[in-house]
Amino acid sequence: MKARNDRMVTETAEPKARDRLAQLNRRDFVLLSVGLGITPRFAVAAEPGAEHTSNERKPPVANSNKRVATPFGDIAYAEQGNGPAALFVHGVFKNAYFWRHVIERVSDLRRCIAVDLMAHGDTRIAPDQDVSFTVQAEMLEAFCDRLNLDQVDLVANDSGAGIAQIFAARHPGRIRTLTITDSDTHDNWPPPAFMPAVELARQGQLAERGKRLLADPNAARAAYTRSYEHPENISDETLRIYLEPIFGTPEAARNVERLSRSKTASTPFRSLPCCDALRLRHSSCGERTTSSFR
Repeated sequence: MKARNDRMVTETAEPKARDRLAQLNRRDFVLLSVGLGITPRFAVAAEPGAEHTSNERKPPVANSNKRVATPFGDIAYAEQGNGPAALFVHGVFKNAYFWRHVIERVSDLRRCIAVDLMAHGDTRIAPDQDVSFTVQAEMLEAFCDRLNLDQVDLVANDSGAGIAQIFAARHPGRIRTLTITDSDTHDNWPPPAFMPAVELARQGQLAERGKRLLADPNAARAAYTRSYEHPENISDETLRIYLEPIFGTPEAARNVERLSRSKTASTPFRSLPCCDALRLRHSSCGERTTSSFR
């Protein structure tokens, strides 16, 4: 029975039957999220030609087209589907558009919400806004508050998965399930592959480098070789959607430079009290399906 029909049955089912259906939908959602390739390495392979320059398919979810005001700024997001909420968190130098192919396939199971992190996409922040990982995690909590999201299926990739871990540890009651891939971790901070960007940010040269990438799609594809197995399949338009919001203006470039420099500070994972990690392990999130890949 398809998930959309499951929801119709749930409305009239006995309590135990409703619980079984909810568990089935939750399991299906997690398996689909992983199986569809939520890491950049598998995103292209999951849908051959999905990112190809010629005849690129246009899924329903594109750029973030909604914003919600929070103490951290006006946070942009894309939304599609109905049902329990699923929150998608991208990594650095991308935005909510990254999740479009996954959301297209799981939006019959969930209300899919893909957020633009601070210093990315269409999110608007003050010039002096702290954009460190710990504060990004608190932004997600404020974002959930403003959208009245009680619990979410949290799906995250790359540095976004690092932020998701902090968010989950500090706010375990928000988490229904946690799915992370290719994540920043406490013993991999900052990831060696990201160090060239960190060094450019330290030297104040990341903004200029970003402008060159924005002007030269082939150079941009080469820069994404660390996160895409087949960067040659990324369309010019996709590269523009990722790069223009972070390097299109001097202010935006300064924001992403501050974010990159923050990855040279002490790991935010070690700043979490041990009880936070234990609470995550034994929370309702830990008792349900949790998938983690490295």
